Amino acid sequence: MSKDPINFLFQDQTFKVVANPTNEDFDMQFAGVSFTIKSGEEKTMAINAANHVLNSFGPRGLIWLMPDADKDQLFAAGKRINKEFKHRQVTEFNVRNENRKHMKMGSLTPSDKIKEYAAELGLKLEDSYAQVDQSISNSKAQDEKIASLEATIANLTKLVDTFIRGRDAKAEVEEPRKPGNPNWSKVSK
Repeated sequence: MSKDPINFLFQDQTFKVVANPTNEDFDMQFAGVSFTIKSGEEKTMAINAANHVLNSFGPRGLIWLMPDADKDQLFAAGKRINKEFKHRQVTEFNVRNENRKHMKMGSLTPSDKIKEYAAELGLKLEDSYAQVDQSISNSKAQDEKIASLEATIANLTKLVDTFIRGRDAKAEVEEPRKPGNPNWSKVSK
């Protein structure tokens, strides 16, 4: 009997050899059993398990080592597929962040894997797209708006003061002449 739980579960089936030619380890699961295919590792698996992991990790570079196939050519294809996958991940992250920027939404923070892929491929990440720049431009616009509002308030205050002084002066002149005013005093002639 095999010590490998996947092959033990499916021992009546035929087998496929899958290989990981990439520089990453792939953690995966099939039929409730978790396992890892390390970088450069070849693993013989039951055909159902192999098909499952190839469907899941094929786009990341996991390959099926077909009998009588050129192993070097398959490994080169797997590495190319893995590089394209990493490039696509970084590009899609940048596009999403750029779209969020245009919609005036907060930027996304890249995962450690995306940062690792970008560094490995020499690609620039469009992360945290100018929260600082946006706050600086917002503060300049707000400063201008505040200065404009302060000037308007100063003008309105002057107008209100003038109006009140004019009303008070007019009231002082008119009040003594009004009978019925408690402050009215009869002016003798």
